[in-house]
Amino acid sequence: MSTTKPLVLIERDGPLATLSLNRPEKRNAMNTQMTREAKSAIAELAKADDLRVLIIKGAGSVFSAGADVVEMGALTEDNARDFISNLHSLIHGVREFPHPVVCKCQGYVLGGALELMLGCDLRVAADDTKFGMPEVRVGVPSVIEAALFVPISGLGAAQDLLFTGRTFDAQEAHRLGIVQRICPLAELEATTHEAIMDLLQAAPGALRAQKALLRRWMQAYLEAAVPPSIDAFEASFRTGEPQEGMAAAHEKRPPSWAPE
Repeated sequence: MSTTKPLVLIERDGPLATLSLNRPEKRNAMNTQMTREAKSAIAELAKADDLRVLIIKGAGSVFSAGADVVEMGALTEDNARDFISNLHSLIHGVREFPHPVVCKCQGYVLGGALELMLGCDLRVAADDTKFGMPEVRVGVPSVIEAALFVPISGLGAAQDLLFTGRTFDAQEAHRLGIVQRICPLAELEATTHEAIMDLLQAAPGALRAQKALLRRWMQAYLEAAVPPSIDAFEASFRTGEPQEGMAAAHEKRPPSWAPE
C-alpha cells in the first residue's frame, strides 16, 4: 500500500513547536499541498495554550527555493488567484499566530519562501544563505507579503531587490533588517536557541499582547497593499510572460525577453 509523505512535519518540545517544510528533494519548493498542510498545522498549533514559541525551518540543507516553478508554470488566469491567495493565507496565519514565530534559515530563501520568512517575528540565518525575489525574472510581479520589504528595508531597497530580482547574501539581508541575526552555519542551532531563550525571558501574556500590537500597527498597511497585488498576479497570466518565464526556469535557459 502506498503512503503519501507529509510535506510539513511538526515537533513539540515543551513550550516550543517546530514546523519543518518537508520536501528536501525539491529544495522544499512550496506547492499548493505543502501550503495547505502548513496552514492547517499552524491553525492547530495556535490553539495550544501551553505553546510559547513556534520555529519554522526547512528539512535538509535549504529553507526553501520558493513557490514550485512547475506548478506555477501550469497556472492560468483562472486559477492563478487561488494559488497566490493560498500562499497569502499561510503567511497571514503566521503573522496572526498568537505567539512569536522564529524563522531558522540556511541554503536558499527565495520568492514566496522569503515572504514567509518576512511574516515571521525573528529571523535567524546562516551567513552563507542566499536570498532573492526572482519573480520579475520569470514573468510575474512580487506580490502579497513582498509588501513587507517597504516597512522593513525601505522603499529604495525594495525597488532594488524587487525590480532586479537579484540574489543577495546574508550580510546584505542583515544590513537591511530582512534577517535580524546571522551566524556561521555551524552555529545556526545555537544562535536560534539563543533567540528562543531571549523570547522565553518575557512574560507570556505580555509577549502575546506585544505581538498583537505589532500586528495591529501593520494591519492597515497590508490590508491596502495585498488585494491589488493579488489582482496584479492574476492579470500577469494574460500576458504569456509567466508561462514563458517558468518554462525557461524549468529548462534552465534564458527567457525570450532576456539579452543573449
